[in-house]
Amino acid sequence: MLASLWQRRGPAAPAPIGGRPEGDAPVRLAAPRDEGTSGAHPRRARASSERSEPESASPSASAVEALRAERDRLAGRLDRLEQMLADPEKGQNAILYYRLRGIWSACHSDLVTLGRQFRQKYESDSRHAATESADAERVAVANRLRTASSDEKRWRAEVERLRFVLHGRDKPFKVGEKQALKRELAEAETNLEDVRNRVAALRHEAAVTPPPRPRSTLSVATRRAINTLLIALAQHYYLLYREEQIAEMALRAARKPVEDVYFGLANDCLALSRKARELGARSKSEQNRQEAVRRRAQYLHGRLKYSDETSVIPDEKSLKELPTRIASGDEVFSNFGEMLSVNVLAHDYWDLSRALLP
Repeated sequence: MLASLWQRRGPAAPAPIGGRPEGDAPVRLAAPRDEGTSGAHPRRARASSERSEPESASPSASAVEALRAERDRLAGRLDRLEQMLADPEKGQNAILYYRLRGIWSACHSDLVTLGRQFRQKYESDSRHAATESADAERVAVANRLRTASSDEKRWRAEVERLRFVLHGRDKPFKVGEKQALKRELAEAETNLEDVRNRVAALRHEAAVTPPPRPRSTLSVATRRAINTLLIALAQHYYLLYREEQIAEMALRAARKPVEDVYFGLANDCLALSRKARELGARSKSEQNRQEAVRRRAQYLHGRLKYSDETSVIPDEKSLKELPTRIASGDEVFSNFGEMLSVNVLAHDYWDLSRALLP
């Protein structure tokens, strides 16, 4: 399954406030004309209105307070970041932090892209047929609505033109001309009403929620195979960035804000930045990544354990060891190299959990 997956894949977000009556005229106690407030005393009505205003304004006030708190928090972070950058040692820590965040984001993006490509490629034919049919229907409705809207605009302009000719010009009409224009205007108004009704119906049709699409029909075995490939790729990236503990530092950078991390003195951060840049360039120029990940996935396939028959994400305990090298001959794996106690799934390296198929 794993080999066929990789081979088939191919290349790589104010209510108006009523005021008091103006002027100094005395308040009349006659019964109000509004039936909804019949028998209510004006002063009591005003008092009730005034009491209800803070209640209606409270959601808006809480939203404003939340925005102010968020603004203050971000302003505080910005101040701390400026202080870091003003200090040579802390500034180098900040620069290294964002370089590590870039490595983390690039690895996560590769995991998400690989999972999406496999999922899209191996969706069942029935789902594709249902999706294409629903999409075609929405496109057809949108095209009919566009045509009807254009017709509505054209007939509206024609009605306005005829009304101007009938009522806006100064020179007298010829014999029978006015009656002909009235008939022409009536016909245009009828056409305009018809096309308006058609536009309203099409807008309603376009707004109707389409039936839910069927869930992914990928089999459990296929989803397990895809997830195994993603885990193998996550392990591969850990091994690539484990020099000088770049992978571990990237994990710290992904979990903490910039003002809460410290990687060392300025010279240490400069050296680590150079190493991170070097490893990043090495990652981009890898030639045998596909084969290495395929071989690692095949190695993992026979060793991963699942909680039940329908689970597609393996138990973390089955990934507690990570071999640094996997050599194979006739599909018999040997020469694993050093075994590292690194669990990419438990530590969620490269945000692996967000890339795995459910």
